[in-house]
Amino acid sequence: MPVFFMPDDLIVRGRTLGFYFFEPRYRRLIWEVMEPYPVEFRQGRIPNEENGITNPPMFIYAHRSRLQRGYDACVVQVIHCIINPNGTANIEVVPVEHVRIQKVYEQVDMNDHLYFAKVIRMTKEDQDDIERRDFQRIYP
Repeated sequence: MPVFFMPDDLIVRGRTLGFYFFEPRYRRLIWEVMEPYPVEFRQGRIPNEENGITNPPMFIYAHRSRLQRGYDACVVQVIHCIINPNGTANIEVVPVEHVRIQKVYEQVDMNDHLYFAKVIRMTKEDQDDIERRDFQRIYP
């Protein structure tokens, strides 16, 4: 699964996040994630069951300080995407699951380096603990 890497202190499952992808590797990431879906889902249509999408677009959001084995990350679901004519994209995602990175791969293209990762699923209790510890660290 492709990886978006940008540090963040607190990621909570179910809390919507918005991003503007302008770097070449992240423009490629969102294109690759959204390319299997009909074009209207790259122009703002919501990819959900109501609109015929049962397997929504997802990628890994690596929000911890290192992109390497053993670090936590999050699987996010794209809930809104507009890919602009110049390839930049405005997206909204919702974190659906905390995971642990098992292996990181680099895919080099002419202008960028896009990362992919294999992850291990966590128990619900472990995911709850991650969010609880993050809250306690930020709001002691």
